[in-house]
Amino acid sequence: MRRIIAYALLAVVLSSFVLVSLVQADVKDEDKPLVVVTISPLYLIAKEVIGPHAEIHVLAPAGVDPHSYSPTPEDVMMVSSCDLFICIGREEFLGQLPKPEHGLILSWNSWINGGVYVKDDNPHYLWLYPPNAKTLATIIAEAMSSLDPDSSNYYTARADAFAHKINDLETWLKAVIKDVGNANIVLAGDHFEPLVEWMGLNVSYIIIKGHGGLPGPQRIKDAIIAAKTSKLIIASATQSEGYEGLYAQQVSAESGVPVAYIYGIPISMSDSYIELIKYDVMIIASHLRHNSPINSLTFTTSEDIYMALTILFASIAVFEGIIISRLRSK
Repeated sequence: MRRIIAYALLAVVLSSFVLVSLVQADVKDEDKPLVVVTISPLYLIAKEVIGPHAEIHVLAPAGVDPHSYSPTPEDVMMVSSCDLFICIGREEFLGQLPKPEHGLILSWNSWINGGVYVKDDNPHYLWLYPPNAKTLATIIAEAMSSLDPDSSNYYTARADAFAHKINDLETWLKAVIKDVGNANIVLAGDHFEPLVEWMGLNVSYIIIKGHGGLPGPQRIKDAIIAAKTSKLIIASATQSEGYEGLYAQQVSAESGVPVAYIYGIPISMSDSYIELIKYDVMIIASHLRHNSPINSLTFTTSEDIYMALTILFASIAVFEGIIISRLRSK
């Protein structure tokens, strides 16, 4: 009998410890600001600034095309109760979400007023034109500082560190594309116009522009003509089986110019913003190098050869990673 009582008392004590621990964990989470981000590229930038100082949730995570995302009831509740809501401001699903009851909102006007560079009102410039990512990080740091003044220096320092990463990325880009030149590129859609512009390449034609509807026969003919004087057609990997992919393949078949499929969103939530941009740049650069005439390449040193091989093998690894990821998800 005494043993039974002893075991019962022990169970009560252990349960109390567990309960106290859970309550403390909940209090700890509640002490952190709740940040909700609409799409994964914005999440990558926000994560660089905020780190572990807030609970960050993304509505359309890595691998999910924002154009096909629809909010869940849990998403609606989370947005309503968050301390900071970060969005592009042009997402198609925004109308299905409430405004935060008491939280701050960073949206289109926040970015434009903050000084980002946007061409033709194309929202993809916010994250696919890397210099803009520095501006977004600064604006996010300012918003977090207003929510958490005690950590203001922390957010500012992380935003500055991220800006240095972007500067290093631009230096890396110059080394990667120094033999590619200002090649002509046909875009299946206008998503990657900012990235191509940042790389110093020329956009000779855009098949599907904005939400202007599907292209007619004349537009396809014009795209084929433009492709014949271009080195590459770029399409979104997440829309490879949609109209964008179909039109890209049609223009490719008629012009003989290959299609490169790249990503405007991260493949994995463990990816960083720098990795996302580098993946796409390496894929584009490897295609352009492969399709360039041999005598146009200027491999004059072992360093040049090493750079070319690095890009080629890295691109192959990326493609293999994509295939493996898709197989695992099935």
